[in-house]
Amino acid sequence: MRQLHQVIDATIGFNRWLILALEDGRIEKWQDDPEEYSLISFGQSWASTALGFGGIGGQAITSAQTTIFSDYSHAIVFIGGRFAYHIQNPNEDFWKDVANQGIKKVSQASQYEKSTTQGKIQK
Repeated sequence: MRQLHQVIDATIGFNRWLILALEDGRIEKWQDDPEEYSLISFGQSWASTALGFGGIGGQAITSAQTTIFSDYSHAIVFIGGRFAYHIQNPNEDFWKDVANQGIKKVSQASQYEKSTTQGKIQK
C-alpha cells in the first residue's frame, strides 16, 4: 500500500491540478483535461542527502526522482516526491536543464525565471 506524503491543490491559469506526492517518491496527478499539461520525470543525482533543498544533509551522492508538471507557461517541480518550486514563465535555460535531466537546486531556482516583470518564483 502506498503512503500519501503531501497533497497540493494548484490552480494554474484556468486549470486546477490535484497533485499527490507519495512516500515512495512517486507522484500522481489529477486534472480535468490531461491534454493541457505535460508530466516529465527523471532520476537525478545530488551532492548530499539534502537533495536540492539545501540545509543539513549527509555528504553522500544521493539519487532522487525529479518530477515536473508543466503547461509550458508554468512548471511545478518536485524532488524526491517533495515540492521544490513553482516557476511562472520558465526560461530556455530551464527547458535545457530538463532536457539534460539535471535541474538546479531550490536556492538557484530564480535563475529559471524569464526576465519579465510577470515571471515569479513561488516556494
